[in-house]
Amino acid sequence: MSRKIAEISVDLLLRESGEAKECRIVFFGGEPLMNFDLVKHVVAYSRENARKQGKRVKFNMTTNGTLLSDEIINYLNEESIGVLISIDGTKEIQDKQRPHISDGIIFLPNTKDCALTKKLIEFHGRVYANLHENDREVLDVLCNQIISMYRRGEAHKIGI
Repeated sequence: MSRKIAEISVDLLLRESGEAKECRIVFFGGEPLMNFDLVKHVVAYSRENARKQGKRVKFNMTTNGTLLSDEIINYLNEESIGVLISIDGTKEIQDKQRPHISDGIIFLPNTKDCALTKKLIEFHGRVYANLHENDREVLDVLCNQIISMYRRGEAHKIGI
C-alpha cells in the first residue's frame, strides 16, 4: 500500500467515525512488518490528524513474528500497539502446516527462555494458534507455557 492510499484510508476512518472519540486501526494481512516504514507513517499520521479532531487512535497488529527485532519491539511498546502473533504450534507442527516458510519461522517455544516468550511478554502480546484436528501437542505446549508464565508471576500478561 502506498502512503497516499494509507492517508486516504485514515482520513476516511476519522471522517466516518462521526462523534466517536476513539478509533482503532489494525495492521494485518500478508505481513505488516514487511513495510515497517509505512506502519510508522500511518501511526504518526493517524495520531496527528485524530488529535486535530479531538479523537484518539489505538492500534493492533497481527504478525507471524518472523521480523520482530529489538527496534520493532521497542517501537510497538512506545506506541502502545497491541500485537497478536499468529503461529501454528511447535516447530514440527509449523513445518507441517506451512512447509514453504519453515526457515526462520517463529514457533511455540518448548522452554521458558526462548526468544518468542521473551518478546511476547515484553509487549504483552498474545499467541494465536491455528488448531487443527488432533493437534493435542499444540494444546499441551500452550498449557505448559501458560503454567510457566503463571509460576513466574506473569499471569496478567496472558491473553487467550
